[in-house]
Amino acid sequence: LVGLLQRRKGLQTFLRSIQLLDPKKTYILVAGHLPLHDYSAEAQKEIKSSMAAMNGADHHFELDYIDDPREVNAYINLCDVLYLCYEKFYYSSGILTKAAIFKKPVIVSKGYCMGERVEKYRLGLTVQEKNIPRIVAALEILSDKESREKIVEDGRFQEYAAFHSIENLESVFKRVLELSTNERNQ
Repeated sequence: LVGLLQRRKGLQTFLRSIQLLDPKKTYILVAGHLPLHDYSAEAQKEIKSSMAAMNGADHHFELDYIDDPREVNAYINLCDVLYLCYEKFYYSSGILTKAAIFKKPVIVSKGYCMGERVEKYRLGLTVQEKNIPRIVAALEILSDKESREKIVEDGRFQEYAAFHSIENLESVFKRVLELSTNERNQ
């Protein structure tokens, strides 16, 4: 789990899920600024307690703000799988684009924009939001090297990355500006 660790990122669900994984088969990295003040007092207590209990040989928590995009990219590139099961998040994420660029399978919340894109481009697995048994199952599947390799082989990572390229963005902006100009001229 990489990036700004706001409530919508599903940190609590992630922490509850990873506690159920076999620590001999996984190494967990959580990197990014954790704005604890955004969480309730009860949630803060749970997060601190979970992280304190897990930090060690098979878990690492780096909870500082990452101001250098190259460092974010390095963390993403270091991971085998990215957890993007955002909660009540209807949009896409730059992290999903970075995952596609680095060909990293993802686990995202089913439905919403990211879930639809992951299914369409076969970038990983989708699970129901906050469904810990399904999240654990997805994490276990993607902990298997052969499963990950199969997703990367079958996925359309390059196509998704190209969809979000600067060249494509320029083309889209140009079309929008042309439409806007044409509407004013009519």
